[in-house]
Amino acid sequence: MADQEVLDRLDDIIALLNLAFADPIGKAREAILKDKINAAILEALATGPLGSGELIEKVKQASGQAERTVQTRLLSLTAQHAIEKLGTTGKTVSYRATGLFGGRNRRSTSRADSG
Repeated sequence: MADQEVLDRLDDIIALLNLAFADPIGKAREAILKDKINAAILEALATGPLGSGELIEKVKQASGQAERTVQTRLLSLTAQHAIEKLGTTGKTVSYRATGLFGGRNRRSTSRADSG
């Protein structure tokens, strides 16, 4: 089986799971977005990955919260798989939204794009 076929089948499974668990996913989304720091993080990442420093600065400005508070929310959202940490230390660390709660699917392309 070709790689694109595997991705297409995985996308189908994801779509089915999203339908089957729409209510709990919706409740989890609501709970996460009720927190203004979480909402600011996801909004900042909606257009694509950001370096850790830039993301923290944007969220601090949007929420008025301390850097440590923002870092705690980043850890929490990463543990919940709402965002993904890229890199391991220092200036190489960045974050991106996983698409778990909607938005772009970062892992695969649409079938229409695969030609």
